[in-house]
Amino acid sequence: MTKVFLGQALLCGFLLLPSLSAESISKEDRIPINNVGRIVVDGRNLAEARLGVNIVTTSMTIKSWEGEDLAIVQKGHRSLGRITPLTVDHTRNGDEATLSLSWDHRFGIGIRIGRVDMTLLVPEAWGGELVLQDFHLKTHVEGLSIGALTGNMKLADLKITDSEIETVDLSMGVDSDFEAENVRAESWFLRGKLGKITARNIRGTIDAETIDGNISIDFLDFRGMSRLSSKLGKIAVFLPAESELELNLSSTLESVRTDLPVIGLAAEKDPHKIEGYIGSSDHHLTAHSGDGRVSVFSK
Repeated sequence: MTKVFLGQALLCGFLLLPSLSAESISKEDRIPINNVGRIVVDGRNLAEARLGVNIVTTSMTIKSWEGEDLAIVQKGHRSLGRITPLTVDHTRNGDEATLSLSWDHRFGIGIRIGRVDMTLLVPEAWGGELVLQDFHLKTHVEGLSIGALTGNMKLADLKITDSEIETVDLSMGVDSDFEAENVRAESWFLRGKLGKITARNIRGTIDAETIDGNISIDFLDFRGMSRLSSKLGKIAVFLPAESELELNLSSTLESVRTDLPVIGLAAEKDPHKIEGYIGSSDHHLTAHSGDGRVSVFSK
């Protein structure tokens, strides 16, 4: 009983310690981007440390601002152990600027508890390509207006809201989720694995695929040609009631459903396939899943 009580006391003391020793972290970097058409944010050095106990939550918010320079603002706190702001090294090669993010020291053995939140501020007048390279940070893009957002996420989720981006071209990590809401884009290219791809109130053509992740797309309007594919996940699409398009829906093992007035091959004849058209249109939607249900509904 004494050993149990002593263990509980030590655990309580350990949990209370961070609140007694919290210390703020603050840092800001500004990088001129005159005549820069492509910005690469390299996060490959932000993989979780392998030694010690590291409970250091990091995140990234990306948004537009009225300034002329690119700015990176860091806010956070350290509750236990040595935690410092991230180091931002920047280089320039022609019209491409690269920002390399890293901790200013390699984590060693020990216990670290804290949080570091980063905000990347992109000038409103800048309309180039932003690349998230080998990104390990949970990222939220909000209120951003640029020409293109590209890159690859590593075991981190990505969310985009209230933005205007001409092209979105992203590869997600093994278990990373992608989410978008109220985003105008000309074209989307999304490649997922086990995580979900969810988009609500969006515009533009979409080419999206996953291995085991579900895909759910809610269009504000439907134009052009879109293709959705998953080997094992479900696919759900929501279209405005007045949409006119050609449909090609199929699932190898599960059913295919729609409430749209399709003229063509109906699901009653083949529960795994719907092919046909609604109205007179040059717009096309193709959706296929190997082991998931495929649904297209009006809203």
